[in-house]
Amino acid sequence: MPFHAVNRAKPARRPIEIRTVHRVLSAVACLVMLYVGVTGSAIQLLDLGAILSGKPESSAVMQSVNEGRFGNGFYSAVTMGDWGAAALPPGLDSGKAVDTTMAAFRKAKPGTIPAFVELRMVNGRAVGQVAYPDPDAPPDPRRFGTPLAASAFDVATGGQVAAMDVRGAYPPASFRQSLKQWHRFWGPGFFGTRDVPGVYVELLAGIALWVLIVTGLVMYFRLLRQRRKLKKPQLFWTTSDMWRSLHRSVSIVAAILLILVAASGTWLGFESSWATFHRHRPPPESLAITEAQAQTAIATALHLFRADQAATPIRLVRARIWFGQLEGVVVTATVPTQQHVYNVATGTEQRLDSPLYPPSPFPFGLHVHELVKHFHSGELLGLPAEFLDLLAGLSLVFLSVSGLWMYVQMWRKRASSGRKALFWK
Repeated sequence: MPFHAVNRAKPARRPIEIRTVHRVLSAVACLVMLYVGVTGSAIQLLDLGAILSGKPESSAVMQSVNEGRFGNGFYSAVTMGDWGAAALPPGLDSGKAVDTTMAAFRKAKPGTIPAFVELRMVNGRAVGQVAYPDPDAPPDPRRFGTPLAASAFDVATGGQVAAMDVRGAYPPASFRQSLKQWHRFWGPGFFGTRDVPGVYVELLAGIALWVLIVTGLVMYFRLLRQRRKLKKPQLFWTTSDMWRSLHRSVSIVAAILLILVAASGTWLGFESSWATFHRHRPPPESLAITEAQAQTAIATALHLFRADQAATPIRLVRARIWFGQLEGVVVTATVPTQQHVYNVATGTEQRLDSPLYPPSPFPFGLHVHELVKHFHSGELLGLPAEFLDLLAGLSLVFLSVSGLWMYVQMWRKRASSGRKALFWK
């Protein structure tokens, strides 16, 4: 009988174990997670310190917190000096104030076309302020085109007074602002002040944190199921390895907080990365408005705002044409500051991502991006959420340190027996 070779099937490769994925990824990404946790916790400590000590919105920390809240460029009617400005008198006749302002402006700047018109308080008096293009005005780094200057006039007398800077509010240089940039991997010391490629690192860090959370929870529930079969149903337990016991307990207690922080942070990284491939130069802004349009826009904005908030003090009201839409803008003299933008033609309140505006580079619009950003910091939901956000950051710091320490201990134990590979199954 001829000899026939026996066909033997090749042994199937064992799938990569969850424990291996968790261990290897933690060894690779542990320092990055530690960095994210430290910078994020430091930001939360600064924010909580500013809030609990009653820091005004004009402080550098609070200006950094509010960055982007009211839109970019001239979409924001909140200007550099507005955080502590006084409220307009409740009985101000806005129609007469606009008439007086425009008459004085035509006399002071004959032939000059206004970019926008606003009523506000400057040095304790109600003034009408008119902005207009001026190549010699201080440039605004957040917008394209010719800079704007402004002339201001007392609404009672028409006399010219000192104008307020019309550039949109933008946070000054501060430790908190630098921390925010460092946290996102695009501050000084990384890639300059550009967001590329830092936002890609931010996205990868978020994905890595997600994988660590998911694999850690899978391992925990598998172990919990095994213990319950042995009649040991406790959710928390200790072993002779103190670091492992603490690491497991902290990860379970902080799991929900870390999931929320990881979800929002990863989403911000995704949206910011998406935006780098969908940037476009917006069309030129509409920097021209007539006196009649200014009267209509201011009257409409005040009417719509008062119908919703009858007693809320108003810091300023502005009339403008924004990308073809006649709008009235109301900024409140409240803490926190509110900005309400009304479309005069439709009588509706606008959002940052109105379909009437140029498309946003973010996949779901600027409004959603700002909501997620302030949810990520906890600021959207108030003081309790900010404390929980700090707890999540401190938990991430501890889990990074304890995870790295356990890995080093395991590697040293393996190395003592001649197995010196940095990674193993």
